[in-house]
Amino acid sequence: MHDRVVTNLERSVAALIAGHPVLGLPALGVLTAARLVAEAGDVERFRSPAAFAMLAGVAPIPASSAEVQRNAPQPRRQPSAEPGAVHDRPQPGLASRAGESVHRPPAG
Repeated sequence: MHDRVVTNLERSVAALIAGHPVLGLPALGVLTAARLVAEAGDVERFRSPAAFAMLAGVAPIPASSAEVQRNAPQPRRQPSAEPGAVHDRPQPGLASRAGESVHRPPAG
């Protein structure tokens, strides 16, 4: 039953995205194209390709210091469904620290 539901959803998404220009991009499947369109929205709202790249998190961010010129590969925006979101990662030391109290000197 699960496979049938997934197949039906994939068909529905394919019907919605059919004919969209983004499907012409190389190595982009129907589901990835649909996610890109859903995340980006109307591309006409961006003033330039660089503005779109900044939203997508692929624009280089200057991180220069003194005489060193470089670009930091840090995205300014994370997709809403980021697979490796920090809140989903296990934090082994967190459970042991949960019961710790903060040491405060006596009022005096």
